[in-house]
Amino acid sequence: MATRPEYVAKRAASLSNPVTNAVPFSVYDSAAQPTLAAAVYVPLQSGVYAVAFRVTARGRFTTGTSGNAAISLQWGNSTAASTNTVVCAPTTQTCADYCCYYLEATFAWDGTKKQLTNTYWAINGSTNVLVAPVAGTTVTGVDLTTGTSNAIVAAALFGTSNAGNIAYLDKLSLEVL
Repeated sequence: MATRPEYVAKRAASLSNPVTNAVPFSVYDSAAQPTLAAAVYVPLQSGVYAVAFRVTARGRFTTGTSGNAAISLQWGNSTAASTNTVVCAPTTQTCADYCCYYLEATFAWDGTKKQLTNTYWAINGSTNVLVAPVAGTTVTGVDLTTGTSNAIVAAALFGTSNAGNIAYLDKLSLEVL
């Protein structure tokens, strides 16, 4: 059986106290590349009109006090959430002081309609909460046959502000199915 290639984002820097709005992770070496998002890029597709791929994100949250936290996936390659499109956003979960998360999304691209659909599920929160499979946001105007900006980033947020709030992205990967 042939192994599918896995595309992995560059090592991500931790996020300190991202509150209210989800903030995309940037690459770890922010001194050399301060505005580069830790993104996975969909490889160019030529001669095809239907593509499926899976994206996974896993990591950890720590809080200065009890609160809640959320992980999401955004279509785009920017560290500015306002220029990306949120495609998968599981519900915010309680994070007492530390918790792990895992988010998995399967995307399907329709090359005729130039749209990208997805379903996702997640495990997150201090109490092991499974977010059952749900439909994500459809993105239109997506052309996987051209360009290099076809990417996905992970973003995190906390519900309450605290200097001890830190989000970690341990791995963000993409596998063409």
